[in-house]
Amino acid sequence: MPRRDAAAAVFVARDDVRGSLARLRLLIGACAVIVVVADEPLSADDVDALFESGADDVAASLQPDDLALALRRAVRLALERSTRPTDGADLAAQRGFVQASIDNLPSPIFFTGSDGRYVGCNKAFERLIGRPSAQIVGATVYDIQPMNLARIYEQADQILLRTGGTQVYETRVRFADGSLRDVCIHKSAVAGPDGAPSGIAGALLDVTEYKRLEFRLKDAADRDPLTQAFNRRKFMELAAALERSVQETRQPLSVLVMDLDHFKSINDAYGHAAGDIVLCGFVDVLRSEIGNDNMFARAGGEEFYALCPGSTVEAAAAIAERLRAKFEALGFAWEGTTIKATASFGAAELRVGNETILQAVSRADRALYQSKRAGRNKVHVASAASAGDGPHLSTHGASTDTL
Repeated sequence: MPRRDAAAAVFVARDDVRGSLARLRLLIGACAVIVVVADEPLSADDVDALFESGADDVAASLQPDDLALALRRAVRLALERSTRPTDGADLAAQRGFVQASIDNLPSPIFFTGSDGRYVGCNKAFERLIGRPSAQIVGATVYDIQPMNLARIYEQADQILLRTGGTQVYETRVRFADGSLRDVCIHKSAVAGPDGAPSGIAGALLDVTEYKRLEFRLKDAADRDPLTQAFNRRKFMELAAALERSVQETRQPLSVLVMDLDHFKSINDAYGHAAGDIVLCGFVDVLRSEIGNDNMFARAGGEEFYALCPGSTVEAAAAIAERLRAKFEALGFAWEGTTIKATASFGAAELRVGNETILQAVSRADRALYQSKRAGRNKVHVASAASAGDGPHLSTHGASTDTL
């Protein structure tokens, strides 16, 4: 830091001159005079950009006459500023007070110029980025964030500088530890003397934990609390989305309706805690056998639904048969005894263009009750008859009756 009556020369690379100016101005304050001396001719746009970045004067060449003229102007400007020591001190005090104030705020705060370079920030922003302000001021978002994220911020900034006003959006930011976290960014365009936006002031709110909690709450609302299978509401939501999809793709979509046999007897004989174990065991079988592309839900009580996108009714019936056999082979240990249980199944394929998914579920449900009437522990299939026909059912499993 130079003395009040001292002069210093700082050599900077041409491609970093604007960033260096911003950092230098932040370091030495508004009272010092900064003269830029160029080692090659400058265009009018270059000169304007230097003044915008904090220069007080520009010497367009290294010629002695040009340097002498620039230095005389600098001395005069310095003398003028020195005659207002109180104003300068007040300005420095005010600047220090503002910086100390924002440094004590917990939210990361930053300021950028119209060229997208940072002109200031607080301690929280330094901690977020993992760099001191001296390395942040004069840099752009491309210097401190991954390119894919920086592009998002830059595009948003350009819109804000064109339109003015405020801007709020959620995105991700890479923190100093390398983690990507969800943030909500609040930005406001800062108006210049002519009223046009000349920069941006922004603040970040880390919403990562909120987003995680939001996801957990939404997921909990979608699932049966006992088995963690989807609930009926979520199943119908997924089913409606798949129905719209297959109307376009004309791909097959089948549904399964499943029900545990004599489940009330299990609860009566062993208690509801034992029944819960059996229900969870059935869901474990569904998870292991039904496949990642097939979605299932606990519809209520001991009844379950499954969606089989891309599966004909024959393929869905084969899935159901695997489920039936595997569940029948299980035994559930309970207070010194083993509980055995079975399940019955109904399958139906959506008649694309001729019925809704709810109608297909209803046909699968009727096929399920045919399995029940045929002795349980069976798979029945609703045939792909036309919409005007009654239910045509075929039977899988131990029974081979045709209804």
